[in-house]
Amino acid sequence: MRVAAAVAELHPERSLAIYRQLLDDHLPHASASAYESVTGYLRKMRPIFQGLHRNSEWDGLLADIRLRYKNRPKFMEILDKLDPKPIVEQTRSSAIGFAKTGLTRD
Repeated sequence: MRVAAAVAELHPERSLAIYRQLLDDHLPHASASAYESVTGYLRKMRPIFQGLHRNSEWDGLLADIRLRYKNRPKFMEILDKLDPKPIVEQTRSSAIGFAKTGLTRD
């Protein structure tokens, strides 16, 4: 995580890639410590996305996480504190963001 933070200003794309890998490593684990780690990474990622004017990708990432892990109520509470948008609104935002970027959902 220190590397991602260190390169965020000069190499934001690299920083996002590092944070994304950390997210992928921690998201499968349903524990309080994993939720704290994921939330920390997301807090670091949001300003990077904003600085790159990629808010729709941020919305899409969060919406995807919410949909994939919706069966974890405690995690959803934590995400609500991080970004209080209702999932329906995020899903609409992410659909627009994915359409603009040409990305597809798996």
